Amino acid sequence: MKSGQRVGDPIDGHKYMVFSVAFSPDGQQIASGGGDRAVRLWDVQTGALADGPFEGHGGAINSVAFSPDGRYIASGSWDTTLRLWDLEADAERRSPTCAASRCLNGHTECVFSLAFSSNGQWIISGSLDGTVRIWELETGKTVAMLHTFNKGRRLEHEVYSVAMAPNGSCIAAGTDAGTICMWHMQQK
Repeated sequence: MKSGQRVGDPIDGHKYMVFSVAFSPDGQQIASGGGDRAVRLWDVQTGALADGPFEGHGGAINSVAFSPDGRYIASGSWDTTLRLWDLEADAERRSPTCAASRCLNGHTECVFSLAFSSNGQWIISGSLDGTVRIWELETGKTVAMLHTFNKGRRLEHEVYSVAMAPNGSCIAAGTDAGTICMWHMQQK
């Protein structure tokens, strides 16, 4: 394949804009989320819908991410929540009212960005409420909340992007103030 050569036709299936896409760890599927409040899973080779739509968010989906083992997709939304979709559960159990689709509550504004830790133990979320939260995958509970105070001032900045270092030692967040906030993480 030549660099920049498009692969196949565009995948069509969302009703509105697609805000986020993520490859599965094995590269065989793509998760997508967007303005239609649904997560969809696509086959990379054929472009066909492989699973979904996964519905349950009350607002547009801004971010999707796969767990490192490919079992879960996390989605973050304008409705201030994260949802965790268990791809190993059967379709009936993935309904929004079931544990296979866990809803993680805690942010007070839109969730704009998500990332999994490389060991798959945590989900990191960034929100317009000016916080970065670290969630334990197993329990769905917040284990840390990090604030984006700027130089000691009590003004928090909206978070639009989050990432965790591959070794888990540091979390970074991009903010609306044109800054990158970083926090060192202690390993347990």
